[in-house]
Amino acid sequence: MLKLLKFIFIFILIIIAAIGIFIFFKTVDLNKFKAQILTQASSALGTNVAMEDLSFQLSWENGFTLKGENISVDGHPDFSQEKFLKLKEVNLQLDVRALILNRQIVITHIVLTSPQINLVRNKNGEINAQKLIVKEEPKPSPALSHALIPPEETDPPADTQSAAPAPRTEEKSSAAALKPLPVPDIFIHSIVIEKGTVLWSDQMMEPPMQIALNDIDLKMTDFSFNKDLPVELDLSFLSSKDNVKAKGFLRIAKETGEIFLKNCEAKINLSTIFLEEVLKIFPQLAAAGIEGPMEGQITAKVSELTAGSQGLLKLASEINFKGGQLKIKQLASALEGISALITVSESDVNIENVNASLAAGTLTARGELKDYLKAQQFTFDAQMDGVLVERLIDQRTLPAQAKGKLKGNFNVEGTGFTLDAFKQSLKGTGHVEMADGKLINLNVLNLIVEALSIIPNAKEKIDQNLPQQYKDILESPNTILNKVTADMTLQGDTVVVKPVEVEAQGFLMQGSAEVNFEQNISAQAALVMAEDLSQAMVQAVPELSYMLDEEKQIYIPFTPYQGPVSGFKMRPDMAYIGEHAVKSVIEEQIEQNVPEELQAPVKEILGTLEDLLKNF
Repeated sequence: MLKLLKFIFIFILIIIAAIGIFIFFKTVDLNKFKAQILTQASSALGTNVAMEDLSFQLSWENGFTLKGENISVDGHPDFSQEKFLKLKEVNLQLDVRALILNRQIVITHIVLTSPQINLVRNKNGEINAQKLIVKEEPKPSPALSHALIPPEETDPPADTQSAAPAPRTEEKSSAAALKPLPVPDIFIHSIVIEKGTVLWSDQMMEPPMQIALNDIDLKMTDFSFNKDLPVELDLSFLSSKDNVKAKGFLRIAKETGEIFLKNCEAKINLSTIFLEEVLKIFPQLAAAGIEGPMEGQITAKVSELTAGSQGLLKLASEINFKGGQLKIKQLASALEGISALITVSESDVNIENVNASLAAGTLTARGELKDYLKAQQFTFDAQMDGVLVERLIDQRTLPAQAKGKLKGNFNVEGTGFTLDAFKQSLKGTGHVEMADGKLINLNVLNLIVEALSIIPNAKEKIDQNLPQQYKDILESPNTILNKVTADMTLQGDTVVVKPVEVEAQGFLMQGSAEVNFEQNISAQAALVMAEDLSQAMVQAVPELSYMLDEEKQIYIPFTPYQGPVSGFKMRPDMAYIGEHAVKSVIEEQIEQNVPEELQAPVKEILGTLEDLLKNF
């Protein structure tokens, strides 16, 4: 009987204590402790932490529910004035029964509503998140009883919104001798993020790159340390709807705080991306004339990722791109069937098996990027074959059209992705050939013969005295191009094309050009007629002998061009032709009207005068 009374007494005390605790939690205002909480948080992060409101609810069914509103964490001053973290609301539900009966911290639910994280990488390659991680050994926390003591009247008011980082001074109390308490075992049934945002600003790029991941919805179940946890993620990337879906496994090491990802997979359809947003991030693509719509499916797989206070420690991933399509303004045909396999590690990117179709031909490429976070050393090689010129370039408005099959190879290397880095380090080479070429509605040889009409009766004499083979060529409306080749050298922001050789029926044209990133070009060219054609034309028009070079071939330069690519035009140098025509007429008159013994001295005097005039 005595034991029964004792049991009843103890039971009543427990009931009274439980009721007292319940009433305490129902009536206490947690905002009285907010200043202390924010001070502790600010001290741990080394930056200012603010919170507008803190409240909780307690029930046997739902447990202990803690709610914080409008929480913010200041960013590091060396990176940005923007807040590092802004959080509209956080709800944390604690299982009271597990805490009392099993002495376990079991969190039923954590819901983060509208969190926004601002990540910044400065020009030195440092990331602001790493600066917020405290690297010193944590100071021992005050006793729990002390932490629950409301602030005195001299403390900041209860509605204080933020707390500055506490100074890190040596503790002189006996608490300083205590060892830091170990992180307790924590179990969380579910973690949910709703409508989150991650903003990435990369100041190593020029101009700085800005990328936003919006509408992030994340769900994680059965969380505990040192355990692989299933994670599901949906978000919006450069789109008005959720267009990225990802899933995988996450693990957080209790001892080190390192984060591990494995067997993660994400997919995105490029047709859901707004091209104008892509061009804002990469203005270089706009300058290159990239147009929409974009097509293709990207599948990214992360087999292993490890990150900690030192940043990205290990990464093994691959990106598979299939069914791509891309339109470039300057080209009549789109790049179609684009596919590529990209592997990414913690330091390097390798691009393999790039394939695409262009203008009935094929493009293949490969490349690599070494130390992409800092040095950014890249190389890229590409080949094309069977590309049809008539389908590559829109020539409908041109007076003449070109046809032929292009084949070539290119390689580029450099360091960095800013415009200044390109100008200093970019270099490369290339070679292009065109087979089965033809110029429709343009007879180059006939154009040259017409230019020679500055010499009296030259065209008529040539038409009458040429071999039938060349008469047929002159009568054709087109020009057959036997072979076209060009070698290119890239240095900084300038592409040098030298030499360019166009081999056709009856002539060989040679030239060179320089083009820069601002689409300005300087070019020069000259035409040399075949030896048999040259001899036939000189026989018909003797005055043309003054245009023969050392190889006994008629040499005709073109007027050099310098200006924008859009206005590029080259024609035979009429001044050169006129000068040699006049010279031939003068010499003809000398031979007809000056005594033979005086002809040589007169020609010598005229040559001297010509040199003086040129120098003048």
